[in-house]
Amino acid sequence: MKDIQGISFPFRIGGKGGVVTTKSNLNDPTHLAESIRQILSTNLNERVMENFGSNISSAVFDPNDESTQTLIKYEIVDALNQNDKRVIVTTDDIEIYENDEKLFAVVNFKIKDTDQQSSTNIEIGG
Repeated sequence: MKDIQGISFPFRIGGKGGVVTTKSNLNDPTHLAESIRQILSTNLNERVMENFGSNISSAVFDPNDESTQTLIKYEIVDALNQNDKRVIVTTDDIEIYENDEKLFAVVNFKIKDTDQQSSTNIEIGG
């Protein structure tokens, strides 16, 4: 698979004052976790003329109950199916939890080309 290089997500400045970049393989679990976090932390239609992102941040003000968590899981699966064809995620692969009055999701994903399993953690609405 082809190696790529680009700006890391989230955008940050490194210890030497430069922009932190990532050089990896398209199917590298770390690169895919960054991609998943970027998709899920971007509001749907936030990028003009692109159908990119998710609606999960809208759940921040909803009650943290089973129906809200189920909705968040479906939103995550839908956003990843639409925006990143390199991973497989089902609602059973997602765990929603609250910590310090913040809502988080653990997204366990399977890399299509390698069948490798990995996971990432994202703050919902953060």
